[in-house]
Amino acid sequence: MYDYAEKKNREAQIRLGIYQKKMAHLHGEMEGIKEEGLEQLKRMEEEGLREEEAAMVSMEEQWRERMVQEKNKLLGALRREVVEKIIEDIREKTRGDSALRRRITRTLMGKITGEAIR
Repeated sequence: MYDYAEKKNREAQIRLGIYQKKMAHLHGEMEGIKEEGLEQLKRMEEEGLREEEAAMVSMEEQWRERMVQEKNKLLGALRREVVEKIIEDIREKTRGDSALRRRITRTLMGKITGEAIR
């Protein structure tokens, strides 16, 4: 009976050693998977940050372009208003004097076209 127990104990020790080796191997694989997952997560975070930064740069460029367009649009409208106001003032001041109106028109047209009209 003692020999039987001793035999069973040796068998159990052998199986225990095998299970411990398997557990150590599994633990090593789990650590490897964990490290790989952490590295992959880090790469994904870095890629996400790069993408966000690129998107922000693109949005800033679009904003700048839109601001330039709006500025040009407002300047154009302001210029038109000024010209219309000048024309209105000239018409009002030259209501009865057609010769003066012609001279002013020629002068303004000359300035607009860059030619000296007489």
